[in-house]
Amino acid sequence: MSLLDVLQRMFGSVALGIRDVFVGAVKAYKMEGEIIHVTPAKKTPERISELARRRAERDRHKEPKETSSISKMGIRYRILRSWLWNGGVCLLSLLLFYNLLLPCLAWMFDAAASSDDDHIWNQLVFVLGFVFQSCWVMPLLSLSRLVNLLWFQDIADAAYIKLRGKPQLPSFSLIIADLAFGFILQMFFSIQTTLFSIVPVARLGEIIALFHMGVQYGLYAFEYKWFNMGIEPHVRVHVVENNWPYYLGFGLPLALLTSCFTSYGVRYFVSALLYPVLIVSANETEEPKQPL
Repeated sequence: MSLLDVLQRMFGSVALGIRDVFVGAVKAYKMEGEIIHVTPAKKTPERISELARRRAERDRHKEPKETSSISKMGIRYRILRSWLWNGGVCLLSLLLFYNLLLPCLAWMFDAAASSDDDHIWNQLVFVLGFVFQSCWVMPLLSLSRLVNLLWFQDIADAAYIKLRGKPQLPSFSLIIADLAFGFILQMFFSIQTTLFSIVPVARLGEIIALFHMGVQYGLYAFEYKWFNMGIEPHVRVHVVENNWPYYLGFGLPLALLTSCFTSYGVRYFVSALLYPVLIVSANETEEPKQPL
């Protein structure tokens, strides 16, 4: 196989991954929200007492409410709940602080102080930023990581049940191995991304780090499906190694979007805002099986 054929297949796999993200997003939007349908059990006609008849009549009036509350817990509801938390609470609070509160305080300070007080204002901005980071951003990031860990798994399970059926129950050893694998992989990707970002060549390090983040996002999106399928961690690594351009394309749109922000908190909440769509898209699509 010539170099041109390899490059064509590589770029084709990247384009396929990008396409599958948007196709999966459209399917996620159109997906029926109801996962569980509760059908009341029909009672056989028999002679019942007046007390039993009243009890049956009372239970019959309660059934629509119970069915409604269960049907709300669909995929779209789970994604909307994640959006409201990560975007409506977390991300919005950061944007309001940096883009509204600080500019308003700066305008008020400039109106009340002289031009010689710029040093005081710079110190005040540093103190306000430190207090905001310590008392709000860091606790919010810690809480959000825990909440998203549970909610992303919930979204992945709901999408898997809707599209593929009942997940395979993993063994205890597989759960421990999966947790250890995820921790080591995250540390490995973080170290590599940091090293690539400081390559002393203009823009080359940033581009390599961006591609690296794209592969990372793509891998994390498919991991939920692979876990529910019972695929072991070392097999997942082998799959990604053989078809890394596809997973690069799958995670590249999110990597490009998050690279537009310099604040770590903003980048995290933007990625958390859109990550549920990648999870559902990964359950929708069938990744290529043939190695590159």
